[in-house]
Amino acid sequence: MAIYRFVVRFNQSDNPRALGLLNDAHALGFEPLKLIQCQDISFIEGQLTPEQCQQLALRLLIDPVTQSAEWKNCRPPKQTGIRWSAWWK
Repeated sequence: MAIYRFVVRFNQSDNPRALGLLNDAHALGFEPLKLIQCQDISFIEGQLTPEQCQQLALRLLIDPVTQSAEWKNCRPPKQTGIRWSAWWK
């Protein structure tokens, strides 16, 4: 079974979520920070066509007005002894 990695990004860097995190970082004393970018990553398992991936992103994962998504079919390595959590990073 295929595993797809979807990465959702805001189209502009001045989105409320990123600005809120930047303000919080400044309040904690991290004044040199100038920009925080937020991305959401989802892993979905199934057999999907490229068209189905696009529809899944547009209808479920993103706000098409403020966000965009990209995806790719991720295949885990064959029994190498590498933990999945380490492989995905």
